[in-house]
Amino acid sequence: MGAISRKATMFAVARVSRAESKERTHRRVLDAAVSMFLEHGYNACSLEQIADAAGYSTGAVYSNFGGKPELASAAIEELYQRETLRVLGVLAEAGPSVQAWMVILRDWVQRTIGDRQWARFELELSVVMATRDELRPLLSQRYARMRAQLAASVRVAAEQGAFKTDADWDGTAVLLLGLILGISLQRVVDPLLPTDQLVHGLETLVGAPLPTTTSKHI
Repeated sequence: MGAISRKATMFAVARVSRAESKERTHRRVLDAAVSMFLEHGYNACSLEQIADAAGYSTGAVYSNFGGKPELASAAIEELYQRETLRVLGVLAEAGPSVQAWMVILRDWVQRTIGDRQWARFELELSVVMATRDELRPLLSQRYARMRAQLAASVRVAAEQGAFKTDADWDGTAVLLLGLILGISLQRVVDPLLPTDQLVHGLETLVGAPLPTTTSKHI
């Protein structure tokens, strides 16, 4: 191998190594942010704390995410992504049956909407983002994605016989998201509020008779 070829190979390896290093840094900072924001909330958690938990300087946080609101927004997206993958995995194992959809829906409500740490974090972040013009699009885009995912999910479930099929799913998704966010907000200040109230509201919206269980308090 000639000198030029060896140098080209070395540069290529260096580029890959830098990319891998940047990805590792990005992942470690994001994982630390998810953990710290859930534990302390958005307002009480500083970038210095997150950087320290990840094992980096604050410069690494800024270079990867830009600032605290952007990092927190990425952390919220990560939480929803993890939950989406979990639900899809459960559904894949259970099969596309009506009963499977019912069980998954109830489990999702109790695990996600019943998570006060998540709700507190998202509420505090949403207040900050809604009051800053440069951040508001991030919030509106996230809600738009959530509505689209909700509409797609219930549409698929309807096609499989779990829900009624004559609904306006885009309109239903708006109501579903409003119900989810509203119950989450209430549970931040009232942890004894049962998630079954949300389940029954979802039942009314999608027209599916969900199994009756006792209320779960988290």
